[in-house]
Amino acid sequence: MEEIIKKFSEEHEGVSVTKDEQTYRVMVENSDWHERNVTRYLVDKVKGLEAFQLVLREEEDFTKLSEVLSKEPELFEDFLAVSFSGRVEVYLNNIGRSAYYRFRERSDPIEIEVNYHRNELRIQIKQEESKETSIGILASLMRGVRFPRRASTILAIEGLERPTSEGLESDVRNIINSVLFDIECSYGLVFETANIENYKSRPIGRRNNFDALPEAPVQLIYKEYIPELIEYFHIAQKVDYLPFKYICYFHVVEYFMDKAAYALVSRKIKNLMSNPDFHIKSNEYISQAINIFKKENEKYTTDKIKIGRVLREYVEKDSILGHIENLELTGHFTKEYNLQCAKTLNICAITIDNDNAFYDTLTKRIYALRCSIVHSNPDFDESKAVPFISTPENMNFLRDEIELLREISRRIIVNSIA
Repeated sequence: MEEIIKKFSEEHEGVSVTKDEQTYRVMVENSDWHERNVTRYLVDKVKGLEAFQLVLREEEDFTKLSEVLSKEPELFEDFLAVSFSGRVEVYLNNIGRSAYYRFRERSDPIEIEVNYHRNELRIQIKQEESKETSIGILASLMRGVRFPRRASTILAIEGLERPTSEGLESDVRNIINSVLFDIECSYGLVFETANIENYKSRPIGRRNNFDALPEAPVQLIYKEYIPELIEYFHIAQKVDYLPFKYICYFHVVEYFMDKAAYALVSRKIKNLMSNPDFHIKSNEYISQAINIFKKENEKYTTDKIKIGRVLREYVEKDSILGHIENLELTGHFTKEYNLQCAKTLNICAITIDNDNAFYDTLTKRIYALRCSIVHSNPDFDESKAVPFISTPENMNFLRDEIELLREISRRIIVNSIA
C-alpha cells in the first residue's frame, strides 16, 4: 500500500494522504460487543476536488481515482455530477421504493432522446457498479455519501454540444427536471440529484459550535414550541435545491408576518386607551385607532415592512452578528452584491454599527432574495422582481445567505415561546 500511495502522490502534486486507524465496537450475533480495527486513508487537496475529503480503503480505490482524474473531469457546483469529453454523468438518489425494485432488476438502461435548444441529446438512466463510472467512483469515495453502496443510479447525457447562455450546469439542471419528472409520472420511478453541499469538507470556522454529547443526565425545561415552525425548519434541512431551502426557512419568518402586525396594532390601541383623558377625547382617540387599522391593512402595508417587524420582534442583533462572525462571514454580509440574473439583482450590504440601519438593511436583503426566488413584485427599484437564476456563482452566494436565514429562523422559533 505504501508504494501505491507514493505513486499516487507523485502523479497528483500537492495531494495529502493521511493514514487513519480507528477501532469500532460492533455487535455480533450473540449480542456481545467486539472491537474491530479499521484502516483507511483520508485524501485531501486533490486538484479539482479541493472542497472534498475522499476516504480510500483499498489499493483499487487509488487506481480507480487516478483513472477518473486522468480524464480531467469538471465537477458541478450545485449537485453531484461531472462533465468530461462531451459527456455528463449525474449521480441520483432514489426517493421511492416500490417501483425502484423493478428498475433495480432491469439489466438494460432506460434510453431517452430529447431535443434541448437544438441539441439532440442521448440520455441513459441506469444501474451501474459504483466503480464503473466516473461519478460513481467519486461518490463512493466522498466522505459524507448518504448510503454508500456497490451499485449507483447514474444519469448520463451525451450530445449537449451547444450550451445556452445560462451555462452547462444550468442546462443540465433543466434537462434533469424535465426528464425525471416525466419518468416519475409515467413509470413511478422517483429520483433526485444529490446536493453536493452534503459532501463538502467544512472548514473549522464554518462548523456549528455544538456541545459535546452529555455523559450525565440532562435537565431540560419543557417548552411549547409551535409544531408548524419546527416542521418548516426540518423540511428546510431536508431540501437539497438551495432556492427551495431558502424559501422553507423563510416560511418561519412568514408565519409571524401578520401576527407581528396584530401585536403592533394591539399595543398601539392599548396605549390609546391608557391615556388619562381617553374618556374626554374618546372621539379623537377612536379616529386615531381607525387610522391605525387602515395603515395596517394589506393594501397599505408591504411584506417588506412585515418582515422588518418580525425581525425586530424576535431576532436579537447581537446574536446574529455573533453567529455570522463565528462562521467567518461578516465580510460577506457587510458587502453589497450584484447578482447576474435576467437583469442585475442588487443585494444591499447589512449595516452593523447602528440598530435601526441593521434591521432595515437585513430586511431589505432578505426581502430582495425572497422576491427574486418566488418572482414576487417587490419595491426595490424594479417594476417586477428579477427572477433568480441558478448559476454556479449565484448558488454559491445563496449558500452563505442560507446560513444567515437558518439562524434567523432558529432564533424566531426559540424566542416565539417567550
